[in-house]
Amino acid sequence: MVGTRRYPTTSSLLSIPLCSPCLSEDGGVGTQWMMEAAGGCIRDLCDGVLADILARLPSASVLRCRVVCKSWRRVTTHRSFLAAHAARRPREMILRPQFYPKAVSTRQRLLSFHPCCDGFVFERYSLDGLLVRMQHSGLFAICNPTTRQWTNLPALTPEPCCSAGSGCGFYLHRSSGEYRLLCDGIERNEAAGSNPELRRYYYIIAASTARPRRLARAPSNPSLLYEAPVAYRGVLHWLYYQPEARRTGKMLAFDTEAETFRHMSQPIDRDTKRNLFELDGCLGVAAVKSLTSLDIWVLEDYKMERWELRHRIDNLPMPRLYYEREVSVSRVISVGSDAILIGSPGCYVARMYDLKEKKVIYRDFELGEATPTFLVFTESLVRHELFDSCPRSPDLEPIDF
Repeated sequence: MVGTRRYPTTSSLLSIPLCSPCLSEDGGVGTQWMMEAAGGCIRDLCDGVLADILARLPSASVLRCRVVCKSWRRVTTHRSFLAAHAARRPREMILRPQFYPKAVSTRQRLLSFHPCCDGFVFERYSLDGLLVRMQHSGLFAICNPTTRQWTNLPALTPEPCCSAGSGCGFYLHRSSGEYRLLCDGIERNEAAGSNPELRRYYYIIAASTARPRRLARAPSNPSLLYEAPVAYRGVLHWLYYQPEARRTGKMLAFDTEAETFRHMSQPIDRDTKRNLFELDGCLGVAAVKSLTSLDIWVLEDYKMERWELRHRIDNLPMPRLYYEREVSVSRVISVGSDAILIGSPGCYVARMYDLKEKKVIYRDFELGEATPTFLVFTESLVRHELFDSCPRSPDLEPIDF
């Protein structure tokens, strides 16, 4: 049974709120509204007011509200309501538990569960309530844990590529309304005879197309995997973990509308450990100076690529890992209201720091037997046609929720 069998780290997903939610996720608030509806007081409200009330509820409560009556179902399935509801959802960070959780803490909730132990599965991207996970080389699955929809994107291997990377970035192409995946892969040039030439290209994968679309030549010998990019102004940005970082000393940027690449300046020396994130509507870089200190740089002028040192944090108490060993900061994400969450993907605790007050808010942000992915997830009830447009591959491992 699920409750007694253990699965590897990549099997299940938890999420933890990055701020204190104002509404309970247990459906209690939704039950309260339905009890009031039974008295008739809410039935007299116009659709606009009713939609504004129900948009404040957690997704699980909204789904229960849909069975109250036809008018509630009509309101809660309308496109404008779904957009408004998604905009109100709290930001959560995805955790990866070491084992399938027999019990989930009050601050955590089960996002999804993958029962297969054999597949190579890990979450790569999170956007608009969608998660992209790599199951096999060249095969990516996309799912919405809230609506429990899932499918795969067209595979890169065995055609057109003989080998594929783990992905570069996931984005919404706004003019077409398509969600697309940027990948890199290796093609074998059979025309070269007995010694075929291998060439690496970037590809665009969308559910609406039968095959990946070749975009441009990619670096032939990437030394590092691509980090999850930071999206800003319709552009994906990679700082350190991208193939050309060491050669150029610059960030890599990809315009998601024009689908073109360019390089951008970065504020610090290329050998400094650093992390790119969004801070207060700007691109930010956290530069680790030592075990207990870091600098926060902000891209003040995006067009002129001018960086400014915004914060300097010294004497910061670090989280501790196994056997009380201290762990250096390697990842930083913004949690809003001048607060950042700092930690390491290999650490079971993290610290929340207030940049304005210059103090630690939560000294030990306990994650239980789970490690942070630093992927931010926001649930959404919006249904997408991509789940119906791409036939599932026979190699796709099923996703249970």
